[in-house]
Amino acid sequence: MIIEDRAPGSLRTRQRANQIRLANAGATVLGELPALATVVVARPRVEHAITEAFARAGVVEIVAGSGCGKTTAAVLHAEGRRGPVTWLTLPPVLSAADLGRVLDGCLSEPENACATGLVVIDNAEAVDGDPAATAVLADFLRRAGAVVDVLILTTRHLGGATADLVLRGLCEVVMAEQLRLTGDDAAALIERLRPAEPIGADAVVAQSGGWIAGAVLLIRFGGAAGSAQSPVLVAYVESQIVDALPLDEQDLLLAGALLDRVTRHDSAGLLGAHGESVFFGLRGRGLPMIAAADDALVYSPLLRRCLREIVPRRRSQRMADIRRRFAFHLAVASRFDEVVDWCAAAEEPSLAVEALEYGVRSLGDPGAVADRVERWSASIGESRLLTSDLLTACVLRALHARRGFDRAVPLIHQLEADGRMDDVVAADPGIVGVVLWTLHSRPVEAEHYVRDHRDDHGADAVRFMLAATSGTEPALPPLATSWGNLAKVVHWGMLWQGRCDDIVAALDGPDAEDNPNVALAAAWNGRIDLAERAFERIVPTGRDRPHVVFVRAAMDIARGRTDEARRQLRAHALEARRTGAESTYEILAAWATLQAGAPEEATALRYGSLEMNGGERRAISEWARLVLGLALLDLDQPGDAAVILAPAVESMRRARRRLMLPAASYALAEAHVRLGAESTAAAVLADLRRSGIRGRGYWTTECLARCHHLRATRLLDPETAAPQAEPADNLPDPMPAVIAVANRQPAVVEFLPFHEPPLIVVDGVETSGRRMKVVELIADLAQHPDGVERSRLQERLFPEVERSKGGNHFRQIVFRLRELTGVRLERHNPAVVAWPESVKLVALDRQFEDEVLRARAVAEPGEAHMRQLRDALDLAPGIYLPGSDLAWVEERRTYLSVLFEEAVTTLLWWAVEAGDVELVRGYGARVLEFNPFSEEIYGLLIRAEHLAGNRAAAMAIFQRAHSALGELGLEPGAELRRLVQLPPGAVNARATRGPASR
Repeated sequence: MIIEDRAPGSLRTRQRANQIRLANAGATVLGELPALATVVVARPRVEHAITEAFARAGVVEIVAGSGCGKTTAAVLHAEGRRGPVTWLTLPPVLSAADLGRVLDGCLSEPENACATGLVVIDNAEAVDGDPAATAVLADFLRRAGAVVDVLILTTRHLGGATADLVLRGLCEVVMAEQLRLTGDDAAALIERLRPAEPIGADAVVAQSGGWIAGAVLLIRFGGAAGSAQSPVLVAYVESQIVDALPLDEQDLLLAGALLDRVTRHDSAGLLGAHGESVFFGLRGRGLPMIAAADDALVYSPLLRRCLREIVPRRRSQRMADIRRRFAFHLAVASRFDEVVDWCAAAEEPSLAVEALEYGVRSLGDPGAVADRVERWSASIGESRLLTSDLLTACVLRALHARRGFDRAVPLIHQLEADGRMDDVVAADPGIVGVVLWTLHSRPVEAEHYVRDHRDDHGADAVRFMLAATSGTEPALPPLATSWGNLAKVVHWGMLWQGRCDDIVAALDGPDAEDNPNVALAAAWNGRIDLAERAFERIVPTGRDRPHVVFVRAAMDIARGRTDEARRQLRAHALEARRTGAESTYEILAAWATLQAGAPEEATALRYGSLEMNGGERRAISEWARLVLGLALLDLDQPGDAAVILAPAVESMRRARRRLMLPAASYALAEAHVRLGAESTAAAVLADLRRSGIRGRGYWTTECLARCHHLRATRLLDPETAAPQAEPADNLPDPMPAVIAVANRQPAVVEFLPFHEPPLIVVDGVETSGRRMKVVELIADLAQHPDGVERSRLQERLFPEVERSKGGNHFRQIVFRLRELTGVRLERHNPAVVAWPESVKLVALDRQFEDEVLRARAVAEPGEAHMRQLRDALDLAPGIYLPGSDLAWVEERRTYLSVLFEEAVTTLLWWAVEAGDVELVRGYGARVLEFNPFSEEIYGLLIRAEHLAGNRAAAMAIFQRAHSALGELGLEPGAELRRLVQLPPGAVNARATRGPASR
C-alpha cells in the first residue's frame, strides 16, 4: 500500500487517515499498513545509525530478520522527517510491470521543495529471485537518489538491486547487528511491559541475543528470570523464522540447534555436497539471534532452546538421517567431543558410541583419545562406552592415564568374567601393555597377559618391569636406544636390579624428561645433588602425582628430613591407595619412622607386604623385609630379624635384584653375628662378594651404620676366612605374623548393616558389631560424610539420656570404636565430629541406595543393568540395623525397605521383559517374605510362569495372593484376575509395564 503523508498528527493517525482516503478513492492496495506494537520504545542508537547512513547516501538498506525491529525503526525515523513519506509494502507476489508503475508514482516532485521526501519499501525481499522485478527496483533506486531518500526493509541483502550502488557509495547497508537490543533498551521495555517484576535487562539481552521480538516475548511470558521460553515464543520462532526459510535452510537451522555454532564445513557434513551453498544463503538472511562470526553461525541460548523444542516434531526421519550423517562427519574429522555433545543433545547415546567407534578406529591410535574418555563418560555414561570393545579399551587407557587402578582392576576382572577381554584385545592390541601396567602390582593376575603378544613394542617395556620386580629369575631389558614416555617403566625395573648408574646416565637426555625414577635412582645411589637436578625436570603440574610424591619423600629421608617425608606420605596416602602404590608408601613411611628413632612403630607393616609368594611384587616384599629386619635389629630381636631377612636375601640373589641385596645381606649377617653364628654370617657375606657388586649406595651405607656388631668383627675384611662350621640351631621358628602398633589406623573399614548382628570388616578382618551403640555410631557417620555436630550426634545416639550424662556415654562409645577398629574420629572444628579422611568407610547401605537410585534413570535396561541391580540387591540380605530401636534408624529402615521393594519390582519387570523366569521366581519369592500383600509382585510371578508355560504354577500363585489379601479383607484386583485367566502363550517377554497393586 502507498501512503503519501500530508496529513497532520502522528504517523499512525496519518496512516489510518490515508487508508480511509485511499480506500474511498479506489486506490490500488499492494499490501498492508506497517504493523506497530502497542508499546514502542525510542532507540536513539538505531535512529542515529539510520540518520548517519542517509547523511552518506540517498539509499539505505536495512537487512534483518523478522522481529528485529526494522519496521518500527523505519516508522520512528519517518515520523521525524519533515518531508512527505511514502510507505510501500510489497506483497509476496508482484509483477515487474506493477512494481514499475507503483515505483514511478513515488518519484513525483514534493510540494515542499525544502524537505526531501522519503520512500519506505517494506518486504523488499519479495523481488529477490525475480530478475525482472530486481532490474525494475535497481532502475528506480538509480533515479530516486536525486528526488527522494529511499529506505529499503528486507530480510536478506538485495545484491542484484543494490550491489552497484553500494560499490559506488550511493547506498548504505544497516545490518541486524546494529538493530540489536541493548541493556538500556531492554530496561526501557521492562519498565513499560512488566514494571513490577524483577526481570534482569542483561539476562534478557543475553538470552535473546538482542532480538527485540524475542526480548518482548521473554519479558511478557518468560517470568521473573527473563530466560524461560514459553509456547508462545516457540510458536513465534517457528512461524516467523523457521517456516519462512526454504526446506534445506530449515534443515541446517534446526540441525545446528544441537550445537553452539554451525561452521561452513559443518554444513557440508550435515547436508552433503550442497551444504555450503545453503550455509551462505542462511548467513545472508540476517536472521535474529544468530551472529555470523568468520565462517560460523553462532546461536543465542534462547534460539537453541526454542529450536530444540521444534526439532522433534518436524520431519523426524529426515532429521534422524541428518544427525547420523553429521555424527560420522565429526568422527572422521576427529572431533570426538563434538560427536558426544551432538548425540547427547539429540538424546541418541547409541549413535555416539557407533560414531566414536568408527572415528577412533579410523584414527588408528586409540591412545590418542585417552584424555577425552572421562568427558565422554560424563556425557553419555560409561556403561554406554563399555558396550563397544574398542571404546572399552579406550576406557582402560583413560583409567591408566590418570592412574585409576582402583577402577581399572575391577573392570578388567569383570571383562574377564564376561569373556570379553580377548575381544577387547583384538579390537586394540596395544591395550595389552596397559593391562600389564594396570596389573603390575598383581603379578599372578598379569601372568596371562605377559604371554599375550598381540601388542606393540610398548608392552615389552612393561613385561621387563614385571619380570624385574616380580620374577624369580634374572630379567634382561628389551633392546632399545630410547624409551620415550616408557622410560619410567623400564627404569623402575632397572632400579631394583641396582642399575642406578645406567639410569642416572640418562639425566641430560630425553628419557629423563618428567621421569621421577631418575631422581630416585640418583638419591638411592648416594648422589642427592643429581637427584635434585633430575627432580627439576619433572613438570611442576605433575609433582602431586603419587609416585612423584614418593620420590620426593625418599629424597627428603636421604637428606634427614624424615618428618617432612612422613607428612607428605600421609597427605597423599588415599591417592596412593587408589593408584596401587599403597605398599610402597607404607614401606617408605616405615623407613622414615625407623630413621626418626621409632623402631617399634616401624614394625607395623601389613603381613601381605612381606609375603614372598603373595600378590605383591617380590621386589617390594624384599624391601619390606629389609626395613622390618632393620627395625627388629634395633629392637634387639636378631632371631626374628634373621627369619624375616633370609628369604629376601635368597630371592634377591637368585633374581639378581641388586639394589638392596648388599644392605639385606649385611643386615642378615648382623643378625647371625648377634646370635653367635659367625660362620653363617661369613657365608652370607661370601655369597654377597661372589655377586660382584661394587660401590656403596644409600641403602648399603645406612644399613652398615646400624650393623654395630658386624663392624666390630673382621668379617667385613675380604681376606678373613669364614669359621668352618657352626650350627644354626639357635634360630627361632619363623614369625607367624608381624608386630602391630595400636596407634596405626586401618586403611578401609567396611560396614555391613544388613546382617544380624551387623558386621564390621577392618582391613579384611571381620568382626561382628556386638556393641550396638558402636554400630549405630558408624551408621550415623556414614550418613554424614562431611561430619555432624557432636551434640546432635550424642542426642541421636542417646535420645533418652540427659546431656551431662550422655557426654560420658558418648566418650565411652568413641573409645570402644577405636578399640574395636583402630579408627580415631576427627574434629573439623571444635563442634563437628567426622570419620577420618585417611580411613575409607564403605557402608553397604549407601552403596545399595546409590545403585537403586541410579537404576531409576535407566530407560533401556540391558544385561549389565540387570546385573548391577541384582548385585545391589544382594548387598541387602536382611533388614537395616536389626536390634536398634532409635527413631532415625527406624526411619531409614523403612526407607530402605521401600527402596528394596522398588528395586526388586524394577528388576522383576526387567527380567520379565528379558524372559528370565528363574530370576523372577527367586527374587519374587524373596520380596514376598517381607511383603506378602504386593499384587504387583504376584502379577509379575504369574507373568513369569505364563512365559514358562506353567499355568498350574500361575494359578497357585494367584491362590496364594487370594489368601494373603484375604487376611486384610481384600480380593485380588481385576488386573491380577485378568493375568491368571490368560490362555497359554498370551503373555510374551516384552510385557507392557503397569502396576497391578492397589
